[in-house]
Amino acid sequence: EKYPSSTADFKTYIDKVKNSGADAVFIPDYYETIAKMVKQFKQNGFEGTFLGTDGWDGVLSVKNVDKTIFNGAYYTNTFDDRVDAVVKYTEAYKAKFKGETNMFGTMAYDATFVLIKAVEKANSKDPKAVCDALTKTNYKGITGTFQYDDQHNPTKDLVIKTIKDGAYTYLN
Repeated sequence: EKYPSSTADFKTYIDKVKNSGADAVFIPDYYETIAKMVKQFKQNGFEGTFLGTDGWDGVLSVKNVDKTIFNGAYYTNTFDDRVDAVVKYTEAYKAKFKGETNMFGTMAYDATFVLIKAVEKANSKDPKAVCDALTKTNYKGITGTFQYDDQHNPTKDLVIKTIKDGAYTYLN
């Protein structure tokens, strides 16, 4: 089901899911919306599994969220904080900024350097030239290797994470 980004009450969608008999709900959104939606699903008696994408990374840090409502959820991510490069980056980030980073910070770091590589390869700031160069960019960053298809979509390795006891963990 599609819903407008301004949606605050998901009951109509929740009722449709519950009435369908679904045992799982796929929510490819960002953590603020996910927190509201999952809370409402739980309040309306849904006992199924929640599935998602990288937007789930950060859901446990939403202010005043009950972390236990996400237990048993699974989501894909390109951020694997067990990888040496990511460990070094997060340690350096914490030391410099006195705070935590997550998938969004590491991906922004890599995305910046992917763009720089494409601009260098294009030897131009022209958007078309940069986009053309992007499809030829092969960048090994802290979150893995970035390669792009002819439609400029990135192809990357993914990990599957789950939430257990109110904390992120990996599905091995």
